Amino acid sequence: MPNTYTSDVSILPVPENVKRIVFTLIGAGGGGEHIARLNEQSSPANNGGDTTFLGMTAGGGQGGGIGAKYGGGNGGIASTGNYDFRPEALIGSSTVTLANGTGGGRNDGGESAATSFNDRFIGDGGDGTGKQVTYNFFVNHVFRNSPPWSQGQVEYSPDISIDIMNPSTQNAPCGTYSWSRYYKVNFNYTFDNNRYSAYVTSSASSTAAGGTFRGYGQIGSKTTASLGVWWCKRKNQGSGTVNSYVRSFGLSITGDRSALLGRGGGGGAEITGVLDRPDLVERGLLDITTSLFIGVAGDQNGPPIAPFAQNGTVGRASVYMEYETRTYINVKNNENNTIIEGQTAIIEWEVTGDADWALAEPGLLSQGGSNFVSEVAVTPTTTTTYFLRADGVIGGFSESEVTLIVLRSPTVRIIVPADINYGDDVSVSYEATNVETSLTLRPKFYFVDGTTLESSEYNVELETGDLVDSTAVYNLTPWGDKGPYKIEFNLDAVGYSYEESGTTNYLTQSAMEGVDVYIDQDPDVIIIPETDDAIKGENPVYSPKEQSTITLQINDIDIPVAIKADAPIQVEINDSGVYVDVEQL
Repeated sequence: MPNTYTSDVSILPVPENVKRIVFTLIGAGGGGEHIARLNEQSSPANNGGDTTFLGMTAGGGQGGGIGAKYGGGNGGIASTGNYDFRPEALIGSSTVTLANGTGGGRNDGGESAATSFNDRFIGDGGDGTGKQVTYNFFVNHVFRNSPPWSQGQVEYSPDISIDIMNPSTQNAPCGTYSWSRYYKVNFNYTFDNNRYSAYVTSSASSTAAGGTFRGYGQIGSKTTASLGVWWCKRKNQGSGTVNSYVRSFGLSITGDRSALLGRGGGGGAEITGVLDRPDLVERGLLDITTSLFIGVAGDQNGPPIAPFAQNGTVGRASVYMEYETRTYINVKNNENNTIIEGQTAIIEWEVTGDADWALAEPGLLSQGGSNFVSEVAVTPTTTTTYFLRADGVIGGFSESEVTLIVLRSPTVRIIVPADINYGDDVSVSYEATNVETSLTLRPKFYFVDGTTLESSEYNVELETGDLVDSTAVYNLTPWGDKGPYKIEFNLDAVGYSYEESGTTNYLTQSAMEGVDVYIDQDPDVIIIPETDDAIKGENPVYSPKEQSTITLQINDIDIPVAIKADAPIQVEINDSGVYVDVEQL
């Protein structure tokens, strides 16, 4: 789902699948300048902090009084840093708008460049000190034992001094009476005019002698530098003298002093914009980490004595990210996406970004799991492609797939005749499936002397493929005097290869059928010369009658046969010139 960031983030990822960023950056306002009430000295305020994101800076406003009294207070500056976001440099619907804050005036803080109604007070500069000042103080009349016998004293207000005046020389509002008393209040720092307000906050509570004062106070003779306070008291008929002075009273005076006006802090700058994916790609702003910092309000640096300057207001940031829909599907912990038929694999998948729905198929969700992230065990019997599809109004459509290869073991079948005659070729029919690597016809020969023969020179390499069905004529039999009397045909199939623990293995299968060889060892005709003077069938028959050499003709045998006699004889075979002894019966 989309993310919105509105507070400081020191490590803010911008993933590769970001589709759009909508942002507002407002720098903080600078603090207002403080002008001291007593000495009218300037205390410069702190600058407002910058609000930054992706190298862009919405500058904070400058503090009032920076550089000199009534100086500074400039508005914050907006900057895009190293990136060109001018309209002519942007692609598609991206927009970036920069606006600087306004500077502070005498007393008024500058306004930020914020354009949204909800942000109208964000990033404004703080006001400098105002010109209105109020003095609240008490006057105590202190009596001394030596001249001057009495003096006025002001509590809690170094702005004021008191003179004790002779009422007969003043224009007392209550008339000139020897028993009226007049106090002159002097302003150490003058007001702009005499339209200030002044009133008594506490009446004289006692006379100098300690008795209760029953008069009243009046204010008059107001100038920008002073005013008078009369305490009027008439002598009661028949009484004695009137005490000359009152013990104490309180005053409150409020008026304008323009010299106290401080420079307001500057308002923060604003950067607003929409960055679409093409512009983010163009500037290398994807698959990175950045930061988001929000400007801290600039403080006024004055002491906690009226009149006060104001702090600036904090900056603001809003960064809204939308994400493209991305799909990922994989065979878990299977580097080659391959299993042998009958084995189980784990299909895992995940959907990221702003997708509203997702579907994993075929048959994955029916086995349980979530549309957006899950894993499911599968045992397909054939190679199968699994799909993950997702779509969203914001993120758009995405599709991924993975193919799980199912290796099937070879199958083989061989058909040969039950027997053949000695010296004949052999017709071999064979069928095989899933033969990826090799298919070999491998014979084994059995001889009459008990020996066997297997050798690759007698093997025959046959065609391979997913389906093999053919017949071959085998003609490599090593016929000889000893046979063979039997041939055993092996059909060896080597199928698909697979990796296991770093070793390459193969799926194999074999089949075997045997062929008996008929070897003719019985002669059809043996021609023996007849014995003279003998009757046919007489037993025994001696031929020849006396020691001599005769020729015997033996027809139609496949291999040499043994000749045996009941008397010592030697024979020469096929006119070889070599005579050998014959085995005796």
